[in-house]
Amino acid sequence: MKLSAEEQARAEDFFKVQTAESRVKTSIVEHFFVGWARIIGNFQKKQGRAVSLAYADLFAGRGVYEDGGEGTAVRVARQVVGNDTWRESTLMFFNEPDPKLHEVLKRSVLAVPRASELKHAPIFRNEVVAADYRSCLSELGGRPTLFFVDPFGYKEIALGLLHDLVADGFGNDLVFFFNYRRVNAATSNSRFTKHMEEMFGADRAAALAAQVRPLRGFKREQVIVEAIASEVSSHVGKYVQRFRFAPRGKEATHYLFFVSKHPKGHELMTSIMGKRSSSNVGGVPTFEFSDTSTPLLFVVDEVERHADKIAEAFAGSEMTVDGIYSKYSVGRQVLRKTVKDALRRLESRDLIEVIPSADLRREGTLSDKAVVTFPAEGSNELDE
Repeated sequence: MKLSAEEQARAEDFFKVQTAESRVKTSIVEHFFVGWARIIGNFQKKQGRAVSLAYADLFAGRGVYEDGGEGTAVRVARQVVGNDTWRESTLMFFNEPDPKLHEVLKRSVLAVPRASELKHAPIFRNEVVAADYRSCLSELGGRPTLFFVDPFGYKEIALGLLHDLVADGFGNDLVFFFNYRRVNAATSNSRFTKHMEEMFGADRAAALAAQVRPLRGFKREQVIVEAIASEVSSHVGKYVQRFRFAPRGKEATHYLFFVSKHPKGHELMTSIMGKRSSSNVGGVPTFEFSDTSTPLLFVVDEVERHADKIAEAFAGSEMTVDGIYSKYSVGRQVLRKTVKDALRRLESRDLIEVIPSADLRREGTLSDKAVVTFPAEGSNELDE
């Protein structure tokens, strides 16, 4: 599954100058790795085990851009090398299918200061990644691994492959780049049926092609993105988060997806993606990056929207703030802070009861352990 001559030329052009979108993508993965490694490492220590981690990048590129910008592979390598614990405990696996980019990649990673001090020498591979690719798993030796799958196109995003990367063992999390523009075109083109079936599953791919045929614009984008999120959540990992790349007011070009089996990973990535949003609406991050600064004509009160949804979803129930966030955040782009803001707003209107109440708490605070009681109105959609 090699790149065509046209794709090869575009891939080479891609690494001439690092775009703002690429810097945001790299920042998200780099900062998640740091938080993830701390969480997994601390858990292993509490279990009385030695810290053992891995990072695997299946399409690592050349590591650096011609303008000097550093790609994800080099940024993560810097984090590993710069931390005493990770330098001793982390195995890094870098694959780049293009031979020319692969050679530059090796030089770029090994040029990171103190890379020679790594206990586990980085593994470099020049392999073609397809739906049946699994060779990286045996080399990682069952270590908890953060996988990054960022192909130039989209043909390598296969549901079965993503499942096997996350499913094997404790602590495996996944970030993958979803080329919406290319997938959008392929969804309605019978020449790419096989690739769509690998990505969405045969049944979903066929249904999706029929569903989006009459749709255009944002409605079509929403249906396609919700379809991949649903399939990934069902077959790869329950906790899915996404970050949108698009010119302001236009359809997306790409999405960055995160997949985990654990809510801690999901909350960490939600926070990181929220901070890297290019704008906020009603004080709530958009989980979107746009390199344009066109102001919004209408500002939506996102906290109010979540307050309404929370009141309806948890009607008739009683649980802690932490429990509310844990259930409500699944499948949603929402920060813990936003959920707390929404709950405080409901409390101020006497629409819920909170223990301890606002007059017994420091102003503007709400503990994760506080207990919230919702009146028995509406239906509890989260328990259906």
